[in-house]
This record gives sequence, structure tokens and C-alpha cells, in this order.
Amino acid sequence: VPYQSFPTLDGHLVLAIGTDRQFFACVRCMELDELAEDKRFQTNAHRVTHRESLVDMLGNTFKKKDTATWLEVLSAAGIPASSINTIAEIFSDPYAKERELVRMVEHPHAGKIPTVANPVRFSETPASYRKAPPVLGEHTQEVLKDELGLEDETIQNLVDSGVIKGAR
Repeated sequence: VPYQSFPTLDGHLVLAIGTDRQFFACVRCMELDELAEDKRFQTNAHRVTHRESLVDMLGNTFKKKDTATWLEVLSAAGIPASSINTIAEIFSDPYAKERELVRMVEHPHAGKIPTVANPVRFSETPASYRKAPPVLGEHTQEVLKDELGLEDETIQNLVDSGVIKGAR
């Protein structure tokens, strides 16, 4: 503790404190030196016990500055941390573009939509992107019949009673 996300002035970051030394360095670079001396937070076991109050104190401080500032400060102190990106930020990231992590596929109702590509590249068996993600319930009846072995009459009863939607 702490090993979680925190809101900042303009977004969110994730903090990954794995050792007591990292914790002490973290609170000092946050100008919360008193927490490094507080008996409740001297060891990870103590921090786990007092997690709620510690997280509240850290959270209040993280909200005072923007994510980029915090990442600069934390990085300089050797603290593992990263921003939490929005979907728009991820899709526009130069690395995502370079690795072609965004693939456009044709969706039957929405036209061309962005999807996330497999980040692993195989030289002999590359991934293919033939279909858009299914719409809600698109394969429900197929799964009920083929995978669960339900009869057509049973499936129709589920449709009629409103448990599942009819075929799309």
C-alpha cells in the first residue's frame, strides 16, 4: 500500500509502491514528510491496516497538481507510476499508431469503427480482422443451442418470456 490509482488535477495516475523505501521516497517527494515518520505507515503491514486514512491523505495531495507534474516528480524519485489514459489518448498515441494498434473495421450498424488490434505480431500466423465486435445478443441463440444444447422450443420460450431477445 499504496498500489492503486489516484485522481489528479487533470486526470488519473497509478502508483505502484512495492517497498517501504519506495513509500518513504514517495511521501517525501509529495512533501508529506510527516507520513514517513508516522508509526501507522512505517511498514507495508501497517499501511495495509491504515490504508483508508493513508489513501485519503495521498489522494487529497494528488488532486492538487496535474498528472504530468506528478509523473515528473515521482519519476525523479524512482517511484513506479504511470498516467491512466483515456481511450482518445490511447488511440492518438504515436506508439499506438506506429504499432498499428488501432484497426478500423466495418460495423453493421455504426459504419467504420476503431478496434484494438492484437499487440503481438506473429510472422507466420498474423492476426486477421474480418469482423466487427458482435452487437448485444447477436450470438445468444447460437450459443444456447450449439454450446448448451438447448432445444429450439426452449430457446423460443426464453424469447417469449423476455429472458433473451429474439434473433437480430
